[in-house]
Amino acid sequence: MRRAALAALLGGALVACASGPEGDPGSTGSEAAERVIPPVSAKVWFAARTAPCDRAIDALAHFAGQPGVSAPQSVRPRESSPWCALAGREKRGVRADSWAQNVSSMLKVPAIAFYVADGAWSYAVFDGGEPVCAMESHFGDPVVVGQLERCARALGTDAQRLAGYRLQAKQVAAHRDLAVRLGFDYPMPDVPSVAVRPIPSADAPKPVKVEAPKLKPFEKGQWVVMPPLGVMLIKSIEPGGPAAGGGEPAYVVVAGDRTLKVPVVRAATMGMRAIVSAKAADEVLARLAEEADVEDTRRYDEGRARGWLDALKRGDLQAIADAHQELCAIQGDRDLYSIEAGMLETVRGWLIDELSTAKNVQGHEIEAALVAACD
Repeated sequence: MRRAALAALLGGALVACASGPEGDPGSTGSEAAERVIPPVSAKVWFAARTAPCDRAIDALAHFAGQPGVSAPQSVRPRESSPWCALAGREKRGVRADSWAQNVSSMLKVPAIAFYVADGAWSYAVFDGGEPVCAMESHFGDPVVVGQLERCARALGTDAQRLAGYRLQAKQVAAHRDLAVRLGFDYPMPDVPSVAVRPIPSADAPKPVKVEAPKLKPFEKGQWVVMPPLGVMLIKSIEPGGPAAGGGEPAYVVVAGDRTLKVPVVRAATMGMRAIVSAKAADEVLARLAEEADVEDTRRYDEGRARGWLDALKRGDLQAIADAHQELCAIQGDRDLYSIEAGMLETVRGWLIDELSTAKNVQGHEIEAALVAACD
């Protein structure tokens, strides 16, 4: 279950706001019900309560100049005073939540970001940069969280009506119906694009060169970590050379019913490492019992979320433990968004697997300690 959740996260659903192939998302009835949205395409768009659109584009350019963010290179604007809607083309899995939040924060206005893909849609609402409410339908059953009354006031609509769109979360056309009710509409593909020219941050850090870790040979029967899958057991080591048909020596690693072959010469670059020692596991548990100091916990931070995902991709136990601490701190101040809740479950699953294996104890003992540390 945890590995399935991790696979979904690594598949790219980290940030959210889009719609299917380039075309009219406004079809209704049987046409909308029968439309199949290709899994490789998604529309990325949001709207901010500001006009003219130049203000929103300038704010987006400031965001694009920050280090480590994912911002659109160009957008299609559609102005419907007092709203400005912006659509951008980006890589799969990049949502417009962070775009909308930063424009909302800079201009001190309400903004709503849509994510429409795979036959479903979600929204996230920000007011002065603060996340207020959201509907998430891409992770489990559709759910609405947050302060609906405040959301409705910011958007100029009715809270009950806003919440009611959860029942239409699997109807692609419904997201555009909500937009029109709010007073704006999707910028169609024939709208000319405007370049978003990043305004660089003065304190942008210099890139750091990362060298591949050195790795000593593993042994049969040894527990190892194989990012991003987690803890696995080396079942055997296949020899290379003529006796093996000319193939390279390879570790045969298993986890449950999953078996992988990892070439010995590539193990280091693929991130394989030994699990931590029992002493190191105790140190990690002690650290997890401490409360993390997280800035601006009430704000959804795309860069912070990408850092958690990167820790899982690298299999960095300390960074994974840091992610658990940060998510616990955020959970103490507000309800987690669905993507954050899924990330907490995934990092906790990793910690349970590795720490229980390192200490040779049952997983439920580690889980109980992690849950207690999060309360």
